[in-house]
Amino acid sequence: MFSRIISAPFLVLAIGFLYLTWDVNPSYAFYIIPCVIILAVIYIMSPQIEWWWAKRNPPELDDQARLLIHKHSGFYKRLSAEDKTYFRRRLVYFLMNKEFMPQAFELVPEDIKIMIAAAAVQVTFGQVDFVLEPFDKIVVYPEAFPSPQYPRHRHSSETFAEDGVILVSARHVAHGFMDPQKYYPSAIHEYAHVFMIKYPALEYPELPANSWEAITQISGFSKEKLLEWIGLPQVDPYLVMLTCFFSYPEKFESTLPDLYQSLVSLFRLDAIHPVSSAPLVS
Repeated sequence: MFSRIISAPFLVLAIGFLYLTWDVNPSYAFYIIPCVIILAVIYIMSPQIEWWWAKRNPPELDDQARLLIHKHSGFYKRLSAEDKTYFRRRLVYFLMNKEFMPQAFELVPEDIKIMIAAAAVQVTFGQVDFVLEPFDKIVVYPEAFPSPQYPRHRHSSETFAEDGVILVSARHVAHGFMDPQKYYPSAIHEYAHVFMIKYPALEYPELPANSWEAITQISGFSKEKLLEWIGLPQVDPYLVMLTCFFSYPEKFESTLPDLYQSLVSLFRLDAIHPVSSAPLVS
């Protein structure tokens, strides 16, 4: 960590002056004070220091994470070599800025973190803001879960806008990421939700009257199957439609070409031929 590197000289100086104070002259104690103050400031500001350093020294995903997105992310596969690098760097930045909070297990698995971050980066790939503050806490359950908002329903994902908290089921995230043809992509769904909460003033195009029929034609999932997978008695068809835009873009364009182009304009991104023109970091 960069903050530890810049702390080291001041720590050495503080120890040196402590030794001189003890063995040579008590007046050297005066020089310990600024060292301690600087070390305290570095400790308090360490998240901001690490973020600043990462922006100027772009990190890279490890080989296992790269293989995961290369193998299972259709969106990533459609990117140019340059934009694949861009995607990976944004993914790492996103992970650095989020707090993952496990529920019912000790640690959130690293591959689940990658899948969640990949969904957020995909939804925001055409945007300047990909970190999506203040949604900085991600609570991960191993399975579908009840919550204070839906105490009687074990569901796959949820967003508490007031607290900036996203809740997801690891099983649903993993299945939706690794095989979206068989399982609805819950992480994409929830980050489409976050996007709409964060940008309520955008001009969202109207859905067709037969939205659920179109969704079934695009995704292959009936409304009943989607509700069963999501785990709630009702779901906003707009969120499902946005999830279809990102997850099944070819079928979406052939089924609803006008709406597809409207969403391309909204997200500043063609999901079939994705190219990012946004800055690497916000």
